[in-house]
Amino acid sequence: MLVYGGASLHHDESVRSARNTYAALDGEKYWTALVYIDPHGKWWLLDKWVDALDEHGGAQVLLAPAMHSIVTIPGNRIIHADVIVPLVRDSVASAALSLLDIPCIGSSLETQMVTSDPVLLQSKLAQGDAPEGLNRKLLVALLGRGSQTRASGVGEIVTDDSGPNTLLTNIELTPSFHELVLQRARAAYQTLDVHSLGLVTLFTNGKQVIIESVDVSIDFASTDPWVALWRASGMHYPELIDRLIAGAARSTYTKNK
Repeated sequence: MLVYGGASLHHDESVRSARNTYAALDGEKYWTALVYIDPHGKWWLLDKWVDALDEHGGAQVLLAPAMHSIVTIPGNRIIHADVIVPLVRDSVASAALSLLDIPCIGSSLETQMVTSDPVLLQSKLAQGDAPEGLNRKLLVALLGRGSQTRASGVGEIVTDDSGPNTLLTNIELTPSFHELVLQRARAAYQTLDVHSLGLVTLFTNGKQVIIESVDVSIDFASTDPWVALWRASGMHYPELIDRLIAGAARSTYTKNK
């Protein structure tokens, strides 16, 4: 079940992410229920992907937590999904989805709250005072959960005053420092109990490393750093989606736990 849209400022961004994700899904491998949440917060089941969402022609749906399903009204058609792919940045919609108790790509509401608040994040990580001279910004993309967590190569954000920032992928680091960066990224990911996917941003002075942020809301656009880092590591979009779905399907975790 691909859920997108939402009554938030991120509505259009969510639709773009869903378009990319839906295009990457193997139609012979997956049957995908398209659930669109309009800007007013109404939920709709669409028969097919449409770009003209003002004229989507879908059936309105209600959530049926007791049946772990959604139900169309009128018609009472029951739709049950094995995995939810939530691409909404809408706290009300996310909380509603958690009630369905269906395996879901992404982290718990608690983890989302902690990672979105810099004060809570730093309190949870307990890193202490930042060392001096932190002048390099590194990125690591992570995928999976617990012992199954995989890390991409290390990227670096290069700032140019005359233009946009540039992401360099698979940058060269000494083996020991490369391992330190990955170790710190994995440790933060696991300390925060991130599920499915995350992008860890770190600052370094070349010797010490400190976590700046852990982003668990990925855009899924081709230019998104999480996607770009995995692409540079040899894992392309369709395989990423397959791995995320398979990981959620294997897990007993659901968002309301």
